[in-house]
Amino acid sequence: MPKPRRHQPSKEELLDRLPRGLRPKLSAQQQHDLGMTHVQNLDAIASGQADLQLLMDYVEQVMTWVRVAQLLDTGVPEMMVQLEVATRLVERYGRTGRVGFDGPDYQLAKVGLVHMDQLASLVDEPNALAATVWARCETNAMVKLAVQYREKAAA
Repeated sequence: MPKPRRHQPSKEELLDRLPRGLRPKLSAQQQHDLGMTHVQNLDAIASGQADLQLLMDYVEQVMTWVRVAQLLDTGVPEMMVQLEVATRLVERYGRTGRVGFDGPDYQLAKVGLVHMDQLASLVDEPNALAATVWARCETNAMVKLAVQYREKAAA
């Protein structure tokens, strides 16, 4: 009788078994690229150059870091403020068709960049990936509602 084959765990399964502190972190280049993306998105919104796609990207960015904060159990209150800012941004788009901050939200969003960069320095790759997948699903649902609201208001 042949011996049963032993299951060979995948790289992902092995990484999931590691304690959080031993999992690979985002590289310095990844952190830099994320930081630049955060700044570029904020600048485009603040300067009035943002469209619906950039709004979706910004909301997804915030949702990702909210989820990272929840997974790491650090920075949650600060990121909930950013979620409120993103929600108001989507609501404003739904009412006006314009992607733009008001003065207080712009200031809060600038502070949020620091929090997101700090979370990027703390998060491990598996949690970053899980947060990104979660955020994409949540963002798509949120933006879909905003577009429906806008279409209903225009009718």
